[in-house]
Amino acid sequence: MKAVLIYGQDNLVDKAVLEVLIRKAWRIHRQLGVYVPIPLETESVIEAIVTSLLSESRKYRVEQLSLFGDSGTSGTREFHEFWDRAVERERARRTKFAQYAIKPDEVAKELEETDRVLGSPEEVKAFLREASQRVGFTFYPFSDSTWVIDTSSLPQPLRERIRKTGEIRVSFSSPPPEGTMFLGRSHPLVEGLSEYIMDTALYPPPGETFVSRCGAIRTGSVSLLTTLYLLRVRYLLHERGKEVPALAEEVFVWGVTGYPSYVTPLPIEKAQDLFERAHPEENLSDEEKEEVVREALQTWEEIDALVESLLTERAASHEETQKRIRRLLRERAVRFEPQFPPDLLGILVLLPIPGTMRG
Repeated sequence: MKAVLIYGQDNLVDKAVLEVLIRKAWRIHRQLGVYVPIPLETESVIEAIVTSLLSESRKYRVEQLSLFGDSGTSGTREFHEFWDRAVERERARRTKFAQYAIKPDEVAKELEETDRVLGSPEEVKAFLREASQRVGFTFYPFSDSTWVIDTSSLPQPLRERIRKTGEIRVSFSSPPPEGTMFLGRSHPLVEGLSEYIMDTALYPPPGETFVSRCGAIRTGSVSLLTTLYLLRVRYLLHERGKEVPALAEEVFVWGVTGYPSYVTPLPIEKAQDLFERAHPEENLSDEEKEEVVREALQTWEEIDALVESLLTERAASHEETQKRIRRLLRERAVRFEPQFPPDLLGILVLLPIPGTMRG
């Protein structure tokens, strides 16, 4: 695509507009990398041109014509000042935010980590499917991209939160098909369902047994006794120049392998993978479950040093991530101070299938 500029060499108006307006706009673009619009209405620009031409045309010497020049009228000087101030504002804004200087590969790791924490559409769908079976509400596929939820089967707190009645069609992809509602991680139904399940696990009402904080399964995903802990960790964020630190928290799965007398910590990535992948393959009696969970709680009481080391490493990792991001944004770095002990939200014990057990 090409643009052609046509002007008259013997036309003083064309020449002045070319020399001052257009070429000045080009100079600004070369300096900032973007075009800065003239910060005045069209009528004001035309008025400045006409006023300058009429003023100069009264002079006998044509060479004295100075459209938008330094010796022009107060109106044209004001016009230039408006534009120059707009250029300075744009320069300051781009210096402050500096998105144009951020290289995608420098923040790719942080973006990938954020996406992993926030969850994909498939993970949100899997959560709804699992929750529907445990909580007991109707959730079934309507088409390849659409699902149906019967809101009348939802618990009362959730019905009040979403304020929908009857069956609703939902989609986990954006934009959703016409006539459907998009369900993302931050949708009130998803958030409300998460809170409802967590509250029920932490403070179970009488007779509610669809979710628990502790569990044990026998699975082929491990060959050694493995205990997974769901932890909530809090950090104080210290920033230079601020007296009161900010508070941040995260929830993640961590684990150990082995028996109470000798355990080996698992990397968080490995623990998360086992948490998502392991499934029961053989039955366990209630007595066996109670025994291994009791041992897991005992192990938790004896691994303070491992937990402290874990939180210290997490704090250092978060500091390094924040340092990279804040350096790009030209902001001050922060120091993460982990708060001990972390909250133990849940336990899952993975027992190997007999015959595959090691150690």
